[in-house]
Amino acid sequence: MIGLFWNIRGMGSPEKIGHLQDLIKDHHLDFIGIIETVKQEFSATMLGSLGGGRNLVWRWIPANGRSGGILVRIDSDRHDILDTSFGNYHARLKLQKIDDKGCWDLVVVYGAAQYAQKNNFLAELANVLHYENRPLVVGGDFNILRKESEKNKPRGYNKWSFLFNAIIEQSNLREVGMGNRQYTWFNNQIQSTLEKLDRIFINNDWEAAFPLTTARILVTTFSDHSPVLMRTEAFVNKKHLFRFELG
Repeated sequence: MIGLFWNIRGMGSPEKIGHLQDLIKDHHLDFIGIIETVKQEFSATMLGSLGGGRNLVWRWIPANGRSGGILVRIDSDRHDILDTSFGNYHARLKLQKIDDKGCWDLVVVYGAAQYAQKNNFLAELANVLHYENRPLVVGGDFNILRKESEKNKPRGYNKWSFLFNAIIEQSNLREVGMGNRQYTWFNNQIQSTLEKLDRIFINNDWEAAFPLTTARILVTTFSDHSPVLMRTEAFVNKKHLFRFELG
């Protein structure tokens, strides 16, 4: 299974749409969580252009004015959507795999960027992460650092970090490591600030079902956030592959 989480910072430009089309085509994604779409509605033409000829189902949360918005895409040849729920900061889908009828939950998160809204965001997150006896993956832009080393400048860890970590620990979630790069966001200034704001969490049931789950940060020039790609099997570096030939 392959999925992608990306804070796209608005879906208004053809260049961003083209890049998203390339990501979908290149990685044969089972699901996508696009964050900060800054769109109220999506036309059938636009969604069709992102489909790549596959049978897809879309769910979304409209943007709040000129910010926010979440778009989720599911490959309906591989999964059925059994239930959907939305909050101010998340979209949650209960899915069933078509091949083996196994059920799992996908939660796509866009955390509050403003300090005044972080209490509300964390309260909603704690509520949505209540334990379910099935695999769960939670990903997106949480807009909170977990530790000091997730920022290239001082004063990264704060009270929101403490509360966030407590929620993750109480929910028995494990963060999926992204070994290829340290940060997922930059502020595009001369003396850049770099932070890790985007991440993926899984529960014990997910890890038992998909023990080889890995993630990697992709490079992009179309947003200040990097896309995060998740796979339930190990990534293969094709440059290092070789083949034995029998004489």
